Amino acid sequence: MMVFIGVVLVLSGALFWFFSSKNKKNLVPMAPTTFLECAREFGGPDGPMWLHHLATTMGRNTFRVPMPLSMTGAYVVGDGALAREIYNDNLTDKPWWLMSVLTNLTGGKGTAGIRTHHDPYVRHMRKGMAPAFSKREVDRMNRIASRLGDDFLGRLKELSNQGKSFDPSMECNRVVFMAILEAGFEYIPTEEEYQGVYHHLTIACNEFFLRQISSPWRALLGKIHPEVRQAHESASFMRDFARKVLYSYRKNPRKSEEKTIIRLFEEIMPEGDDEQIIAEIVGWILAGHETTGFSISNTMVLLAKHPDKQEKLRRELQGSDSAPYLQYVIKETTRIVPVVAIASMRLTGRDFQCNDGSIIPEGAVCIMTYYGANRDEAVYKDPETFHPERWEHASKEMIRNRYPFALGSRDCLGQRLALSNMDNIIPKLMSSFNFEVVEPGKLSNILTFKYVGAQLKAKQL
Repeated sequence: MMVFIGVVLVLSGALFWFFSSKNKKNLVPMAPTTFLECAREFGGPDGPMWLHHLATTMGRNTFRVPMPLSMTGAYVVGDGALAREIYNDNLTDKPWWLMSVLTNLTGGKGTAGIRTHHDPYVRHMRKGMAPAFSKREVDRMNRIASRLGDDFLGRLKELSNQGKSFDPSMECNRVVFMAILEAGFEYIPTEEEYQGVYHHLTIACNEFFLRQISSPWRALLGKIHPEVRQAHESASFMRDFARKVLYSYRKNPRKSEEKTIIRLFEEIMPEGDDEQIIAEIVGWILAGHETTGFSISNTMVLLAKHPDKQEKLRRELQGSDSAPYLQYVIKETTRIVPVVAIASMRLTGRDFQCNDGSIIPEGAVCIMTYYGANRDEAVYKDPETFHPERWEHASKEMIRNRYPFALGSRDCLGQRLALSNMDNIIPKLMSSFNFEVVEPGKLSNILTFKYVGAQLKAKQL
């Protein structure tokens, strides 16, 4: 087995060297790292910080790393303006041959989220699912999230009376997960199901979203490798759960008359193609709750770490119907701790030129790093500092550099719901409790970028 891996590594390295040396263009420079270091660090919990360290070492925010994603390596783009240009380019698309590894999680023929924008299925799905995120539907789903948020407040009150701390990442993610399943899929999950989904999504996504993209030979090992085998077992759990959600809806004699996500799946998907519906359910559960839930928990941790900012927000919420500082806090949280720290990849359809004249060539795979772009000192003063006030007089560059839901024809369809949930739940929490740090936790990029191991105490106001 080790001989086989060695052969793959040698061949990949030889091909990379050959095509890099033959390319006469002024390519973006290579970072001072190795093939093996990329495989280890990119797929690990410190991946975003490692990429930023390389950028700091090189003194530039766009560079190459020797990952076998294209013939001249992978291009890490931490320049917000350049990333915007790449996202909006009609000739540039998702690298379907690379993203197809994600079907190991979802099953089916691949969800709309991983196919190219030229695929008729993508246009059909985006058009067909749009009614689920109309203002009427977002308001309806937000009412359910608000009710579950009130239940969370009750739990915090009990913990406060008992003097106990809580994990904000687990608690906020639970609220959003329960809300998405009830409002979007007409399914009320149990606590055991939530714990199972959280556990198995983490295992499967860490393998298929990170490790196999940075180390493609892991896919060749199949289920021989224990971690790959465990990831496939976790993916099976997710598909079984999605199947249960689908069949529960079909048996429900009192289906909602609203444009729920599950209802639209049934209406727009070909009859009898249950496996594809199940694939989409898995994909939407993943995208629908992780990002919003952890954005809320990241906000709670940062405000607990900065009591003056927490108090300033609370005073605004108690004294006025409008809350501009809340928006500044949300923008600053998603800047300094973006839940999608390493964003979706793109396959370039033409050459792109950087500010120094170096080239990202046609046919290159670009890795967009929000973590790096959000720490660009040319755009943000003191970028490592949590300073919501910076958004009160945001520069044109700051506004153009911020796109937490991606851009172009493949932006996030559910962004209105995500922002609405944050606008609803965060004020409830901050108006009812003061939060103090018991354990600061550590930022970790396992599936999403969030605080792991943080513990807060809630004190009733």
